[in-house]
Amino acid sequence: MEITHERFAGVVGYLSTFANRHTPIMFTPVNDTQVIASVNEDGIYAEYAFEPSSALVQRFATRLDVLKQIAAVTDGGMVQYTHGSQAVFSLESMGGTRSTRSDWWIPFVDYTDFAGRPEFEHEGRIDWDGSFARWLQIAKQSTLSADSQGCLDCVLIDTRIVNSSEDASGNKKPQCKRFIVSTDRHVMQVYQDTVEDTGRKGSVLIEGRHVPKVVATCESGSRVEIRVGLNHFSVQCGRRSAVFNRRTGIFPKWREVYKQVMRDEPAGEVVVDRHYLGAAVRQAGVAGDAIRITTHDDGLTIASAFDDCRSAVDVEVPHYGSFGPITIRNSYLKQITSHWPADSLSIESRSSRQPIVVRSPQEKRFTSMYQLMEETSVNQSTETRSRADAACV
Repeated sequence: MEITHERFAGVVGYLSTFANRHTPIMFTPVNDTQVIASVNEDGIYAEYAFEPSSALVQRFATRLDVLKQIAAVTDGGMVQYTHGSQAVFSLESMGGTRSTRSDWWIPFVDYTDFAGRPEFEHEGRIDWDGSFARWLQIAKQSTLSADSQGCLDCVLIDTRIVNSSEDASGNKKPQCKRFIVSTDRHVMQVYQDTVEDTGRKGSVLIEGRHVPKVVATCESGSRVEIRVGLNHFSVQCGRRSAVFNRRTGIFPKWREVYKQVMRDEPAGEVVVDRHYLGAAVRQAGVAGDAIRITTHDDGLTIASAFDDCRSAVDVEVPHYGSFGPITIRNSYLKQITSHWPADSLSIESRSSRQPIVVRSPQEKRFTSMYQLMEETSVNQSTETRSRADAACV
């Protein structure tokens, strides 16, 4: 079988997301398709299936670190592999008018314990377009941070049938709402969109540590198909697919929280460029994790205080709207300004007992909620000093 070196390196890189250097990598024909697959110590199965071909090699297994050495060669060209008493990988590349050929005789490893692809009856199915990996990654990055202790480290993928809509001809078509939800009980991210109902629906929890693996499976940007069974779920995108053990457990009642917060009109709102806001937060955040934001005609005052150290930054940030002073964790603001999917964002303040809501004027499908801190968390540095004189002492 012959493939380009670039494609070979991509396949090895994909399997590296799942496996460690000693994990057996299986080359096996399935019907008329060559498949390269791995099963890691957590029982996660990943595979890459090539186009149907008559040039198939018989089943064998080798170590991932051997394949990574071949993939690391930067000469490009074509990779050929054959299988006899040993597997031989050959890389042939052209440099100007000169052809170079390199051969690797790679060792076999025992594959008698290779479990193969888990087979399961699927009770649910979720289809998504090529944006799935992007939104899943944003939801994971914006919550479930490494310093969150005792958080529920998983992301919920969910669907729900909603009222039918009428098309131009007056025909009613059922619709399906799709959700990606993550929370660490202080921060909640909700992505939602509405698509035509095709009868395919389901719900699954993806463990936070497995999100990079799911993203890697969807990296090609093609349509994503998730099949959900009793103990497993699979992700298929193009020629990449993976089967995971299904996480069981109770996800927080996020719908109740979401509806309770969103049913009230915001008491104040500020629309601001996230890059300007991020620069201001980095300046003011040197004194502590509690950040107090106050709006005024010329921009924003961002203040922080910790013990005897106080800082305040006046920023002439282009914005419109206003709200009363709010106090929020510095780490939350860094998440907003680092991972937000649009350049501008809207910060909505409701009451001191409710989280702030962050949305984007350009991207209505994604909503973030951040729990506020008690007002006493920040010493009132701007009240004891003028804004011009406030500094870290």
